[in-house]
Amino acid sequence: MPYNHNTIKKLLPKTHKFTSIYENRVFYADMETILINDVHQPIAFGYCNINGTISDVFVVNPKSSQIKEDFLIILSKCLGSLKKDNYIIYFHNLSGFDGFLLLKNLYNLFPADEVTFIEKDNKIYEIRCKNLLLKDSYLLLPKSLKKLSQITNIYYTKSNFKYENISSIWFKKPFLIKVLLKNDILCLLETFTLFARTFSRNFNINIYDFLSLSSLSLNLYLDNFYEKPLIVKNNIYIDRFIRKSYLGGAAELFKPYLKNGYHYDANSLYPSMMVLDMPLSICNFSKDIKRNNILNFFGFLDVTIITPRKISNPFLSKNVVPNGIIFPRGDWRGVYFSEELKVAVSLGYKVRIHKRFGFKRGKILKNFILLLYRIKRINSNNNLFKNLAKLMMNSLYGRFGMKTTKDFKKIIKFEDFERFKFNKVITSFKSLDLNNLFVYYRRLLDDNKSALREPNTAVQIASCITGYGRIFIYRYKNIPNNFCYYSDTDSVFLAKRLPKYLVNDLLGKFKLVTKLKFAYFISVKRYILVSNQNNIVFKLKGVKSTEYKNLTTQFFYDKLSQPIGVKDSPSIIERINYFSKDLKNFSIMKKKSIFKIKLQFKHRKRIYAYLKN
Repeated sequence: MPYNHNTIKKLLPKTHKFTSIYENRVFYADMETILINDVHQPIAFGYCNINGTISDVFVVNPKSSQIKEDFLIILSKCLGSLKKDNYIIYFHNLSGFDGFLLLKNLYNLFPADEVTFIEKDNKIYEIRCKNLLLKDSYLLLPKSLKKLSQITNIYYTKSNFKYENISSIWFKKPFLIKVLLKNDILCLLETFTLFARTFSRNFNINIYDFLSLSSLSLNLYLDNFYEKPLIVKNNIYIDRFIRKSYLGGAAELFKPYLKNGYHYDANSLYPSMMVLDMPLSICNFSKDIKRNNILNFFGFLDVTIITPRKISNPFLSKNVVPNGIIFPRGDWRGVYFSEELKVAVSLGYKVRIHKRFGFKRGKILKNFILLLYRIKRINSNNNLFKNLAKLMMNSLYGRFGMKTTKDFKKIIKFEDFERFKFNKVITSFKSLDLNNLFVYYRRLLDDNKSALREPNTAVQIASCITGYGRIFIYRYKNIPNNFCYYSDTDSVFLAKRLPKYLVNDLLGKFKLVTKLKFAYFISVKRYILVSNQNNIVFKLKGVKSTEYKNLTTQFFYDKLSQPIGVKDSPSIIERINYFSKDLKNFSIMKKKSIFKIKLQFKHRKRIYAYLKN
């Protein structure tokens, strides 16, 4: 099978660095919304440049009978004054909130072909409107503006405003909306300017060129630590082959009631795996099924797995729809990282090889990770750099594993539709207005020969790191005489303490989160912990922390103590989701939904009653 030997290159030339000219082009903006018939409607917009010489805040008159039209006038006035000079405008959380509402209004102000946007996973990364570029500061500083201002700011901090009261305040005292909006804009300006100048001063990097912290982290690595282009860039065929091995961690429930136990988290699990050998250039491809020896092989293999009959805790994982990642028994076929298969063979698994891609190996990420981890360790918990170093370490591996096939979105005119679909696969479309269509599509590609469009993806790096992570955590799920009750991607709940040499602040060691009085696990990602200091911690995937108020330790106890064979009646939580996003209609709605909590054992069968009165 053909494959290319192109390698990952640096994202930007050395000369493309931060200058004060960039700051003169940057504005910070925000808007406020109210709910009208459970749909968010903007009622205020403001912006400011770095020195305050160009700024303004506008609020729709609360007595207006045409709120939408008045906001369009405000937006047109604001953007009209900026669009001539190639400005960049930052919103905090453009991707998750503001961008949806802005797009809806922009398509009412400008011709559809003048408005383009980048969207992925229902997040709007940037919007371009003629000479204006709207970007999201949250993707580079992924914390709330309130937390950021508390960590970094001297002059402005986010006010403790209760947004559920915004409608009544707008009606009674609209000037307060203006004050609130201006303060939020200045908070963002102060935080982001400090962030930009610090990266410029310490790393000579212009952060205004990047969409997200993961792309910034990758560029920082390539620019300062990637001396030779050693990481191979795959074609689509090899990417799809290796991507089958790219699985995350998995939560496992072994026993649902832990008394007087210990909760441990690994220190930066995935970054600690990134200091190990990574796959670099491809050195061989083979379909020779007679050569089953994998001890000296490093890479990815398509294999048939035969699980040993007497294994008490299976090691190899598999993604099974709809249950997700499980650790099954039996026989199956899949693609795996060689180092995982070596561990599996040592545990008694039998492996029959069908195909394999071998790689040269090397510790190519080690120095970068050790630098970031040192920054994290020497800074206090409330320090911006501690948080950024942590986020940059954890986001880098995922950047290598970015999906290479993309669903594109575009607004086109009705009369252009037939010509547009000639060399594209239209997956869906919707009428935007009387003249334009909103179209989802994919490009037609030759799977075997086409190079990947994303210039710096290498899924083998990401798959290797997550594979090492599963190997690491498996050791602590099988400690002799120290039973593991529950495990997650980077944490374990144990009956006894870990030895002292395993518990410190070094990379890849553990920290003791808490000593437990007791813990109830009703299913994976759903449990309650009570510490020796009587601190209560809930974990309920899919439920907001503000919705935990109706849950008690008795609820978890009742779930686990019900007799076997009795059908579990799901407990109901009414959820109010204020951010139900609809990209095709460019709207955000307040939406009520029902969340059901029930006893679930997707990975294992419930074979006995766990609790006794």
